[in-house]
Amino acid sequence: MERVRKAPDARLLGGWTVLSAKGNIKNATWPADAEEIVLSNAQKIRGVEMPSMALVVCKSGRVYSIAYAVREATKPKGIDFIPIDSWGPKDPILHGIYQFDGDTLKLCVSTAGTGRPKDFEESNERVVLVLQRSEIVRAIDLKGFQGESPKNDFRKPVKITDVEELSKVISDQTWRRRITAQVDFEKQHLLYFAWGGSGQDTLSFRVAKSSVVVFLHHGGVSADYREHFHLFAISKDATWSVESNVLPPVLEAKFQGRWKSEKIRARRRTARSRRQLLRCWRKFVSLALWQSIMGWNN
Repeated sequence: MERVRKAPDARLLGGWTVLSAKGNIKNATWPADAEEIVLSNAQKIRGVEMPSMALVVCKSGRVYSIAYAVREATKPKGIDFIPIDSWGPKDPILHGIYQFDGDTLKLCVSTAGTGRPKDFEESNERVVLVLQRSEIVRAIDLKGFQGESPKNDFRKPVKITDVEELSKVISDQTWRRRITAQVDFEKQHLLYFAWGGSGQDTLSFRVAKSSVVVFLHHGGVSADYREHFHLFAISKDATWSVESNVLPPVLEAKFQGRWKSEKIRARRRTARSRRQLLRCWRKFVSLALWQSIMGWNN
């Protein structure tokens, strides 16, 4: 699994809207059904190292969490999609290639077992996707930032619509310049989350529909107190909401797999206990019959 954790091409990161998807792939329906794709880098959540992830929102309403790895040595550059939860009977690893054209990304994915595509020609065993960068929501990097002691609830982030409002929230001039360079206030506004809680608290987001962003907060269980600061640039046309005590999609899929494994082990333990009980019952019956026979003989 080490290959999955390789840091991807930074240009891939962020949200993408699928403009077109042509072709078909056996054993995997998501490439042809994809509507929105959000690519994130590898990260460490609650002490667990998580791979680079692709969150795929389909037209059918299904949402897939898929690990991916970049192959920069191939020409064109390659990309592999590795399932972490079942989307089909065989859970295939899909091999593909990609290339950029400004804010447009072209992606070609082939059927598992047919090898990596050499070009972007569509066929019955490939899906060619054309994606355009989506600016619905984007996380602003606040690594190293230390704001004032949080006073607001994470359920009620501060909405920042211009530079003047930003100066009221972020007093450090260096950080204001850095943030201003990453946001277009004519098309976007900022959401500033600040709260104090467990060091294991996490905040992520998913795009529920084309213009609906859901922020997912999951409270940690450790006793250490830490201050958390998160900043997101979100489109003015988008609507948003905050949900609490929700696992990030990556962990949700991971823990769901663990739950399935534990359920199988529990069934095996139950079956083993039944077999042991049956053996004891047989021994008891055999002993009772033997004692009856001996009694008759006497």
